[in-house]
Amino acid sequence: MSDPIYTAMHRNIRACELCRDDWCKLDVAHLEKRSQGGPAIRTNLIMLCRRCHRMFDEGMTRAGRKTMCVLFREKIEQRPGEITEELEAVA
Repeated sequence: MSDPIYTAMHRNIRACELCRDDWCKLDVAHLEKRSQGGPAIRTNLIMLCRRCHRMFDEGMTRAGRKTMCVLFREKIEQRPGEITEELEAVA
């Protein structure tokens, strides 16, 4: 992924934002799916390990995914200021 916001996320977020595993490869995940028009903006992106990413994309009901999106949006707002500033700078 060469998009600057993806690069900034990989550089600044070192653990899965769901299970907190920090020894795994992380993926940038979209809260609102790209296939449904979800934008690549700071407030729609989270870092998940591959296991959590697969569960989030494929293993949840629509209601479960919606609930998780609300929780993730709260986490996004609680990211340390320097991460938020860098992500906003490249957006």
